[in-house]
Amino acid sequence: MSKGATISGIVCDDAGKAMPGAYVSIQRVDENVRFERVKTDGKGSFRVTDLPAGRYQVELHRDGRITRLHETEISTGQEYEVDWDRPGEGEVEGIVTLRGAPVQGATILLYRGGEAFYDAVGSTDANGRYTVSVPKAGKHYVRFAKKGAKSPYDDVSSWASLTITPGKNRLDLVFPGASVSGRVIDQTTGKPMANATIHCYVKQSEQKSYGNRSWWSRQHLHPYWSRERKAKTDAEGRFEISDLPAGECAIALELAGLEWARIPGCTFRLSKDQKKEGLAVRIPEVGSAHIAVTDAETGKALPDIRVTCVDESGFFFYPEVEASCSPASCVVPQILTHEGRTVFANLPPGKYRVFPLTDSYLPAPAHFEVKAGQVTDATLKLRTGGRIVFRLSEPADDPVPGRPWVGFRVTTFDGKPVLEDAKGPYWGGVKFLAGDPPREGAVPIKPGSYRIEAVLRLCNSVGLANFPIESDDNLWTSTQTVDVVDGQDTVIEIPWHEDR
Repeated sequence: MSKGATISGIVCDDAGKAMPGAYVSIQRVDENVRFERVKTDGKGSFRVTDLPAGRYQVELHRDGRITRLHETEISTGQEYEVDWDRPGEGEVEGIVTLRGAPVQGATILLYRGGEAFYDAVGSTDANGRYTVSVPKAGKHYVRFAKKGAKSPYDDVSSWASLTITPGKNRLDLVFPGASVSGRVIDQTTGKPMANATIHCYVKQSEQKSYGNRSWWSRQHLHPYWSRERKAKTDAEGRFEISDLPAGECAIALELAGLEWARIPGCTFRLSKDQKKEGLAVRIPEVGSAHIAVTDAETGKALPDIRVTCVDESGFFFYPEVEASCSPASCVVPQILTHEGRTVFANLPPGKYRVFPLTDSYLPAPAHFEVKAGQVTDATLKLRTGGRIVFRLSEPADDPVPGRPWVGFRVTTFDGKPVLEDAKGPYWGGVKFLAGDPPREGAVPIKPGSYRIEAVLRLCNSVGLANFPIESDDNLWTSTQTVDVVDGQDTVIEIPWHEDR
């Protein structure tokens, strides 16, 4: 039997003094698996044995945050000692500010394009300055965050990107600095809503969403509502939310402790670093909708279908959960149709579209309107159409290493996007999970002739790095035209060769 590898090291503070009781986690990057989380001993040492060969990341945690990172490739039986100060290919330095003032104690996390794990971490000093050594040059995404002054509700994080070159690089980071304050009012009674949980949303220009069949990723082409901050009203319904980005915003009331169940109250705009005061958030009287989901060809009810509805402003709503389902155990994907029916409760008055959340049927919506205090009935009729199937051609005895990802654009011949879901048109991607060949992912599409651009590259997880599909890391690219026929699969074969 082959001997497992060992990773060991010593953890010291900034002054070089050993740190007993520090937490160190070992993660295998090429398999996206956390192997071990250990505490350092009285001398600040740690040791993890019997590890299989592979690429690993070693993380040091302090006060609930990652404070140091180290990445290495180990072979069978190797004894590896972590050198926390090993220099990387590039170095990034800069200043982090909020409303023009330096931010002390902000955390800076970087990860490479196509990766799921951060590969560099740093923090700012009293002058808001940071310096981070990065193992490898190339396109990186940067997350910078700061702890809230009063509670986790005040925590703030933001994103940036940078193509790091060998040697020194500069990236100054600015936290969003706008704020809004006001009062939440029950529109039916006219009374303030005390101790209510509210969420502030901001329209974003890009979205990544994930599924659970083969790990789908989507780059939506229209703006969407992204939840930025959370707050509670006081005894008189007053609230204040700070550190918001500029743009179109909305405030919604949270229901029953479920963060995805909410009633929008108002929309407004913020400019950079604006301080908006006296906002009246009026929570309207609601109605409900009973939706029947059927097969468009046979008229039969379709059970176990996930559905969502969206209003004219782009807010999403999910079906009512069963009374026996506690907030802690219920997540959105578990809410399915029962005997072909589902109920949307707590919908503000207005017009809606209801969509299926499934890869088996075309995302053709049904339309309905809700009135305050009333129940609306509607039927969602689903069709199967054709399918485009992306199939990875790999030898059964020598599968593709890592986790291959295929990104694709499906357009008409004049360049208009074809694929659409409840969030609007999108470019797609599918990551192939481990399994026996052939590995494939399919997307339903209405019959017609289309142009498809597709790429293949390896990655460790679905993440921001999957898009755009243009990348120097692409192993295969293809542009072709296809004819999709109703009820049939159109297969795109993705070749794999050992010499790649």
